[in-house]
Amino acid sequence: MLLKVEDPGFYRHNGVDVFTPGSGMTTLTQALVKRFYFEAFHQGLLPKLKQSLYAVGFNRVVSKPDQLRLYLGSVYMGTIDGREVHGFQDAGQTFFQHSCDQLTPDEYLAIIAMPVGPNTYSAKLHPVANRQRAARIRKFLAGACSPASVFDVYYKNCD
Repeated sequence: MLLKVEDPGFYRHNGVDVFTPGSGMTTLTQALVKRFYFEAFHQGLLPKLKQSLYAVGFNRVVSKPDQLRLYLGSVYMGTIDGREVHGFQDAGQTFFQHSCDQLTPDEYLAIIAMPVGPNTYSAKLHPVANRQRAARIRKFLAGACSPASVFDVYYKNCD
């Protein structure tokens, strides 16, 4: 489910994918590079180009399974009570009080809904927004809709 939502071309691309609808032109590889190699990341063409070049190099030396493990263990999932939540395991404990492997499909989907806007779609702080995004993702995964464009990362086309 995660890859279908966040990076459908993950196993095919070289670290960069600017064409897949719903991807927002950011791959899991680029997200890792942003997390590990940029203290502050500023929007704009030049920072995005630099991030993309790093992603291509990172993709050459870090296997896809390792990239996926790194992402699952480190993705930012918001701030709760002044503490940053990182990774799916931490998110499972923080938002649902059990480990990632004990999450129900709905709880896992709630976590998948968060990385695009961890505080906006927080399962704890904004449960209604989280449920609405998760419902759109569920429709997408069922094949009932598709992202309107590469930039439709919120799946607004699935309302």
